[in-house]
Amino acid sequence: MTTRSVIATLMISAVSSQFPTPTGPAIPTSIVIPEDDTCLSAELTPVQRGPDFVSSGGVITRNGLDNQFRPPTWGPEWFFLRFDYELKPLMKNLEYSVSVDIKAERPMAASHPSVISAKLMLWKLEQAQTYTRDMLWPVDWADQNPSHFYFDGAVNMSVTPSTDDFSSLSVSFTMPEGQPKPVSSVWVWVTFSEGAGDNGDIYHVRSACFNRSSESRQPPPVVSSFDEKFVPVPHPAPTNAELTTQSGCPWDEPGLQTWETVVGQNTNIITLPAATKVVVGSSSFVANARYTKITIPSDSELIFRDEAISLSIQSIVVNGKLRIGSESCRVQGEIRITLWGDRSDPDTNLDGFGSKGIAVFGDGSMIEIFGRRYFPSWTKLSRMARSGDDRVYLQDDVNWIPGQEVMLTTTVWDDTDIDFPNQNEVLTIKSVEGNIVQFNELLHHDHFAGTEYQGEVSLLSRNIQIEGEPSADGFGGHIIIAGTNTEGRIAGTALRYVGQTNIMGRYPLHFHLTGNNPNSYFSDNVVRDTYFRCIVIHGTHYSTVTQNVAFNATGSCFYIEDGVEENNTVSHNLAAYIHVIGDPASGGTQGGQRFYEDQPAAGLGSGQRSQPADSSAAGFYFSNAYNRIVGNVASGGWSGFAFPGLERPIGDFRNEPFEPRVRPFLEWNANTAHSSGTYWDSGSCIYVGASLFYQGNQLVYDSGRFSRNTRDVADPNVPDWQGNSLFMVFENTRLHLCNRGLLHWGARVEVKQLEAHDVRRAATLFGEAWFHDSLVEGASSNLAAGFNEIQHDGFQFYDVAVKSVVTDIEFRNYQRGNTTCYSGGNPGDPKRIRPDSWCGPDVLTQGAFIHAHDVVMFTGLYHSDVFKPQWISATNNIRYVNVDTDHLIGFKKTESGASRMFNFMDFDGSATQMGVATIVGSDLNWWQICDDCTFHNNWQIWTCPKDVPPPHEERMIVQISAWTPYIEAANGGMKEGLNVCEEAVSGSTDWSNCDVGYAAHWGHGPDYGDQMRLTKITQNEGITGPTGTGGWFIWLDGGAPATMFFKPAQVAGTVILRVAMNYPPNTRFNVYSFNRYRTSWNQNYTEVNSIDEVDQSPLSTYYFDGTTLFLHMKLPDRLNHEMGAEEGGKFERGGVFIYDIIYSWVIAVEADCPQDQYGFCTVKPIERIPPWDDTCPGVTPVPTAVPTAIPTAVPTAVP
Repeated sequence: MTTRSVIATLMISAVSSQFPTPTGPAIPTSIVIPEDDTCLSAELTPVQRGPDFVSSGGVITRNGLDNQFRPPTWGPEWFFLRFDYELKPLMKNLEYSVSVDIKAERPMAASHPSVISAKLMLWKLEQAQTYTRDMLWPVDWADQNPSHFYFDGAVNMSVTPSTDDFSSLSVSFTMPEGQPKPVSSVWVWVTFSEGAGDNGDIYHVRSACFNRSSESRQPPPVVSSFDEKFVPVPHPAPTNAELTTQSGCPWDEPGLQTWETVVGQNTNIITLPAATKVVVGSSSFVANARYTKITIPSDSELIFRDEAISLSIQSIVVNGKLRIGSESCRVQGEIRITLWGDRSDPDTNLDGFGSKGIAVFGDGSMIEIFGRRYFPSWTKLSRMARSGDDRVYLQDDVNWIPGQEVMLTTTVWDDTDIDFPNQNEVLTIKSVEGNIVQFNELLHHDHFAGTEYQGEVSLLSRNIQIEGEPSADGFGGHIIIAGTNTEGRIAGTALRYVGQTNIMGRYPLHFHLTGNNPNSYFSDNVVRDTYFRCIVIHGTHYSTVTQNVAFNATGSCFYIEDGVEENNTVSHNLAAYIHVIGDPASGGTQGGQRFYEDQPAAGLGSGQRSQPADSSAAGFYFSNAYNRIVGNVASGGWSGFAFPGLERPIGDFRNEPFEPRVRPFLEWNANTAHSSGTYWDSGSCIYVGASLFYQGNQLVYDSGRFSRNTRDVADPNVPDWQGNSLFMVFENTRLHLCNRGLLHWGARVEVKQLEAHDVRRAATLFGEAWFHDSLVEGASSNLAAGFNEIQHDGFQFYDVAVKSVVTDIEFRNYQRGNTTCYSGGNPGDPKRIRPDSWCGPDVLTQGAFIHAHDVVMFTGLYHSDVFKPQWISATNNIRYVNVDTDHLIGFKKTESGASRMFNFMDFDGSATQMGVATIVGSDLNWWQICDDCTFHNNWQIWTCPKDVPPPHEERMIVQISAWTPYIEAANGGMKEGLNVCEEAVSGSTDWSNCDVGYAAHWGHGPDYGDQMRLTKITQNEGITGPTGTGGWFIWLDGGAPATMFFKPAQVAGTVILRVAMNYPPNTRFNVYSFNRYRTSWNQNYTEVNSIDEVDQSPLSTYYFDGTTLFLHMKLPDRLNHEMGAEEGGKFERGGVFIYDIIYSWVIAVEADCPQDQYGFCTVKPIERIPPWDDTCPGVTPVPTAVPTAIPTAVPTAVP
């Protein structure tokens, strides 16, 4: 069969009354689509399946242009036609039809006239994940399960076949509910009338057709506008001289000698004469010969003319100069250099640089290769490109030419080839007109272009080609430019079958230990089908890698190697379809996995992974961030951009006193990543994490969570606090089709002008983080992405010891999902997003569970009692467009401290739509400061207005730590430290073993019963809650502790937090404070006679009224300033702030009372919570309605 494209396939199968398990080879497919026809027609492909099929008597034979089918005498009297539509979404408002022509072989018996009917079934995409794609029928067809199909189709058409001519059996349809739906395949159930096979009737079947309406075959509209927050940086345009003129050509220089004169017919080992310039032309090399080695001495040159030249050679050693064109004289002719050799060849052919390559080294050595300038190297679609199309519309005019190959990147979520084949495509140009490129072939897949983002289109062909040979063991060619005072400039060149798998230093294009090298660059090249990496910068600074295209690469592609490389420019490059080496790193949510250098690697057979970080291969890999990274696109890979943390350099620089992981960006601007991060739960399109280090002499890579303290001192011998803190600034970034968008495990980060579309989470940011001036879209108009059917959220607040400021963000198109909850609960509930362990009966009784695994704007971490959130999250100026109000906040109720103390400060009320500055807390009424607070049933959280007029006390979120050395023993005497509570983190549901008491707001004592405003105190330190209620009452189940320590970790500024504890009458106290680092600040507290006096001297007094001890929790102002905290003890950005968390200040309470064995007073005090006037300001805030839809922002199909 002649194949032009695989778009639709017609398969015929007779089916017996018992459904056999399909067996046999994969179904062959083919298609022929006339250019002037709107029909996606398929040749018939007869397939026989299993012994039951044969025994049924069905016969399918190939005969010319049609197929013959004879129904078996004893049934079945029906068969299927399947049109496999390659998992495409069928668009709304477009009509589709499927048809097939049928003719009878001979006149039918009068007693059994054959009437053939058709019934339409559209198999849903999710069912394609249940059944294998080569099945001819669903295994449960007998049940006619309607949930698997969009149509439980009625009979659409019937025909009585004629013996004179073919009759067309056609079924037309439009997608139901007016919505586009992803469809796996279209089935037509063809039924014969009863007894049709009794007379041995034979039918001819031909001309299967899947047809889109003529409207859908018209060119899609140009995307009218792009980029709302993201501002692209255009590719530097070529000069006219690069495109049209030649001057200063090397082959025109005087004093050249011809190859024929100097070398002649020698094809073995050749060394050019000293001080000689040798020029080669189209007839210089012996035709079809395989040369072994050419050496160019230090004072000699080898120059290629601008002619059609072909050379097959094992190795070229350049100690002098190899010149193929120049910057001002680009070669126009076709030059091909083929590098040959097997992995078994000795590592001596390139004088210490391996074999099968070009090695440039030695003082003053140089390589220059300049092919024809094609511009741009890559661009983007300006219109949607659909399967079956033969042309694409681009955002730029191009000077590409017929016969060249073009690559279109995937525009779906998964590029791994694990669940579905990748959707990158390579096609051959038929014609070019401006920005319109027509192909010889038809597109197999849809490639999205909308206002949100657009697929990339790159040119894969160049007139200069350097290729290795296809290698089953991954041993390709390579080019290395090595040593100081060595230069390399390679542009306009295509490299293929290059790189040598797991051989370090044997990369397609490689700057190797060249030092400061501002005159060297790799520009507008193509590196494809590589066996190891793409372009590598190693021990080199100030070089440039720009406007290159890399496709189908093994291991990390654009690669900064040892961690010392700085001040390089990596700009306007495209990396697509990147493969890990061996099994990919995965592991727990944050834990990752550990891999070792030269350890046998799973997935490699007996092979080894020489660089363990290739388990996490990325399009762009930076072991040192201090480089200029501008305008690049990463498609696919374990991640798109990876920044592993190196405590020390590796490789040739492992003994350097330098800490690469502390270095920030020199510049990050206008970079894009998509279709990545799907290998593990924390996988992301941009990943700042992991660690690469040595154990002894073995290199180890750990893919999990490791922080970095970015600062201006990279000397590891200088303490962190002596360097100035610096932020990693991600400016102007676009992310789409990501598992996670940007994951930054570091100390300081700023993310601005981010656009995120179709990502499961836009960003996870650690340390001091400012996320601002950005757009986050839950579901774009790229219907193939299917993001309304995948759990996703906008931003996740972390649970401990960070500071997350989120300001000036627009969240768009977050609507609840529409799939069924399969794990229990109410089928069809629209809030259930996917089968999920949280989707069970408990979910139905506690609505808070629903949203934690649903489509939400803001969510948190709720799993731990060890890790409890301080006040670490703040928002301001948040906007919502087409967002479900039920899904603004996703809270999950558990018995953990992280759940009880979930909080954030909404500084202007925009995130909660309350309209005023708002304190947000969990479902506990501990967060109900007063009766002007609101409990939100849809979110299961409390909100309280923050700002209240005098005389009401200031409302703020604070945290203190309260503990006693005997707290575990007093709670039963059976515990061992914190182990019991730590076990609860890993899955135990018996959280009660952690409980040691409670904290309650004044004025809401035991008389309030269930309405006591309290939270549990557990063995794990930390109590977070609101102020403005007079104070907090602390009660421990063991009674009154003889020794108690407090850390007012986050009580700063003008905030008032009084703490009260009950003690037996006549107890005497020794109260004092101390600082771990400033012993001169230590002081003793003085007992006073009233709470008012304590208020006047909060840092040095306490009061005991005979039953209750009162004192203030307060950080000294000087502590904030003198301990190095930023801006006087708070992190302030975008008009909001979060107080620093300082644990160095401790307040100690020592009670003089008889003690039991656990360190508590033997006389247990009376439990009495101090009274408080809880009169509220009197104004209850009214939530502001969130717009449920804005027509211009609702996702719509690109027609």
